[in-house]
Amino acid sequence: GKVRVVEVDGGTVREFEGHGGKEVLSLDFDGVRTASGAVDGTVCVAEVGTGVERVSRLHPDAYVTGVALALRSTVVVSAATDGTVKISGAKDLIPQRHFKLADSILSLAVSPDYIFLGTQSGTLHVYSLSPCRPLLSFPAHPRGNLTALAFHPPSQTLATGSADCTVRLWSLGSTAATSPPSSTTPATPRLLSGAAHSAAVVALHLDADKVVSAARDGSVRVWDARSGAFRFAIEGFGLYLSAVAVMGNVLVCDGRNEVVKAWVFSGERGADATRGGEEE
Repeated sequence: GKVRVVEVDGGTVREFEGHGGKEVLSLDFDGVRTASGAVDGTVCVAEVGTGVERVSRLHPDAYVTGVALALRSTVVVSAATDGTVKISGAKDLIPQRHFKLADSILSLAVSPDYIFLGTQSGTLHVYSLSPCRPLLSFPAHPRGNLTALAFHPPSQTLATGSADCTVRLWSLGSTAATSPPSSTTPATPRLLSGAAHSAAVVALHLDADKVVSAARDGSVRVWDARSGAFRFAIEGFGLYLSAVAVMGNVLVCDGRNEVVKAWVFSGERGADATRGGEEE
């Protein structure tokens, strides 16, 4: 139920307990403040510099499965298992806009322009952020829950991960808010090839060069973002591996076993990516 901000070398900067011990399911950090969501429907925004926390039970009947700071961190977008999405002020957590899907939301990604929502049925919903309106809705993973999302704005590419163990790349260039798409389904996705996960994909990172996926099989896998070809895997994590992030040349993995690992990481096969890392 805690959110801890640490330096990569392991030094603790701040620890926040705004969720009162309830399990935290989703987290975002912009370098200045954190936003987090928990199993009791609460959303917490915490200022790292001052330690001030603001908490509101924005989704009282559901788990908060996604949170993201948006619009230069002036708002928090939150999504929950009851299908609700709320856009609230970051300073007061008062909802400014909200809508509800007919399906349970399991994953969320937000860019400067879009809100991406993955649901239990495997459907992807895309909304413009400002003004908030629907753009796309299509079955991205019809054979499994849509459990992970990552978007790369410069290339307008979306990565989706699922309980069907697959990762797919979608070109969404036509979803620009100034030019609404003419079709409800984008081009056929690229299915990342070779050495697929053997359990649900729960976290994704996407940039111009690579896709990094983490799954309940206890592995992190790296793929080429351009060709979709498999590069390498880092294995041996616990089955509760639940998050992955890349910051410069550091790969950070987290799980519900209270262990965080930081790896020196170039994105290429080599000893620096496979020999282990620091634990917290």
